Amino acid sequence: MACLSLAVGLVCASVASAEVGSILSTPHRDLWFTDPAANEIGEIRPNATVSWFKTPIARDERDALSLGLGGGIWFTETTARKVGHITSTGALTEFTVPLPPAHAPSTGLLGFGPLLESSELPGPSSITAGPDGNIWFTNGGSDVGVSGVYGGQIDRITPTGAVSEYQIPSPNSEPNDLVAGPDGNLWFTESTLHGGVIGHITPRGMITTFVLPEVHEQVSETFGIAAGRDDALWFTDQLRGPKPWTSRIGRITPAGDIRYFALTTPRVQADDIALAADGNMWFTAGGSNRQRPSSASGAEIGRITPDGHLREFAVDGEPNEIVRGPHNDMLFTLLTATGNKIGRITTSGKVSEIQLPSPDSCFVPRLAGQTPRAAEQRLRRAHCGLGKIARPTSATRKPVVLSQHPSPETTLPRGSRVAIQLG
Repeated sequence: MACLSLAVGLVCASVASAEVGSILSTPHRDLWFTDPAANEIGEIRPNATVSWFKTPIARDERDALSLGLGGGIWFTETTARKVGHITSTGALTEFTVPLPPAHAPSTGLLGFGPLLESSELPGPSSITAGPDGNIWFTNGGSDVGVSGVYGGQIDRITPTGAVSEYQIPSPNSEPNDLVAGPDGNLWFTESTLHGGVIGHITPRGMITTFVLPEVHEQVSETFGIAAGRDDALWFTDQLRGPKPWTSRIGRITPAGDIRYFALTTPRVQADDIALAADGNMWFTAGGSNRQRPSSASGAEIGRITPDGHLREFAVDGEPNEIVRGPHNDMLFTLLTATGNKIGRITTSGKVSEIQLPSPDSCFVPRLAGQTPRAAEQRLRRAHCGLGKIARPTSATRKPVVLSQHPSPETTLPRGSRVAIQLG
């Protein structure tokens, strides 16, 4: 059995565990994650309460999570072409977003192939809260084999679901990641047929892009991006071409000045990046053998200081997304030979793994002090049921749960019932 320590208590999983797609840690120390296999979104609170929220599209693997400025969690469903919102009470709302226009591939390194219909392009992917109180997300863009990259855009959705679309000016753009920058704009990475691009969009929709140059016939392809404490944006960059692929970490100022820092491990593919509590940037880098993840593939978690000093830590599996965790450590999604997990690395470099409760189980929540209705809602979100209710013989106030059976943090088969004693 493996346990996840949050602010209070432990979250433990038995044999079955969730398949992790995307992760999000909030300022309240809640941990949110998606389970593409079960098409559910899970929440673990600091008191070890687990809640599950069903989404309609199964295995929507390019999902992403973001905390809204007004509270609640926003998420993308790429296959369904929807953006959704979950409130603190568990109410789920979805908004269908318009399809981006399709574009034929232009002449370039791989500029040939069929014209795709708009319906064949992927939907929203990366998502983040903007400084204007709205939610921004990437939409469209597709890399079809060796055919080329088709057009993408940056979109904005209001809390009530009104969508505005902004076409990226780069030919054949595939937007990858999106983040709010220190200058009040939204910054994004994109791949094109001619190499990597960093761009930003103002809250009013004006887009500026910075094309990254080739390096010794190697074409740049940018992926993750995050704001640092130094008022700059840090991003991951893969160099691809006839020579062995390499990776580097880039830093760009709001004015467009760029510096690069090469990784010391050969052939790794830098992916996501995030700011840590220690003021450094932490990033994931997959190994050269993505089909069979193992420690021998060279995969790693890296740390880079604001002045460019790098340190890299080997991990067993393929790391992908990385976020700051509840205890100022870093959490990252990890593809291993036995499935998807969450990894954890301390700021000193100690690596461990986390197994999350399975959506096929009932992870009994703590019910003390809850009203019967609130207890039933909490049980339902944890995939449990409300069992026998022992009521007081007389009551001068609204009854609340005094005790329960089984005890909190017990793992049972999905749908198991929990008895409560009111007082």
